[in-house]
Amino acid sequence: MKNALLLIGLFVLLTSGKKPDVTLGTIELFNKQVSIKIPAAFELMSEGRMKKVYNNAVQPDLAYSNMRKDVRIAFDAESVGSKESGIPTLTIRFEKILQKLHPNAKWKDQGVKVINGHKVGFVEYINKKPNKFYELLFFTSYKGQLLSCTFHAPKKGHRPWKKIAHEIMQSMTIKK
Repeated sequence: MKNALLLIGLFVLLTSGKKPDVTLGTIELFNKQVSIKIPAAFELMSEGRMKKVYNNAVQPDLAYSNMRKDVRIAFDAESVGSKESGIPTLTIRFEKILQKLHPNAKWKDQGVKVINGHKVGFVEYINKKPNKFYELLFFTSYKGQLLSCTFHAPKKGHRPWKKIAHEIMQSMTIKK
C-alpha cells in the first residue's frame, strides 16, 4: 500500500508540469493576412459573451475560448501607423501600461523576437490581485496596423498553458 501511494505521488509530481493534451489548428485572421494556431477545441466567442468577459475599453475584435471560458485568446487590429521598427519601443510602453494596470503582477518576461520574418513584441506576466491570472500579450506591425494577441489563463494550472501560449505566438505567420 505504501509503495502504491509513493508511485501515485511520483506520477502526479512528474506529470504536473506537462502541457495538456491539446491539438492546435490553424485559423486565418484579418482578411486572411494572418494565420496562427490555436487550440482546435476553442470556440469563437459571441459578441455578447465578449462583452461579459472583456471591459468595453479593451474589447477585442474577436476571441476564442475553451468550453469553460476561463482560457481564452483574443485578437485585435488597430490602425495606429505603427512600423515594425517601432516594436521594441512599443514593447516597453505596453509593459509600463500593464504595470500601472496591474501593480501587484509578477513580471515573467518581455522582449522582441523575430517570428517567421516579423518582429514580434511580447509581455508576459502573472497577476496576483485582485484576480489571479497568467497573460501573454504579443503584437506586431502590418501595413500600419498594430496586430495584437492576448492569451489569458487562470493562474492556477497556468504552467502547461504557458507552453501552449508560446507555441501559438511562434506559429504566427503574416502574408507579405
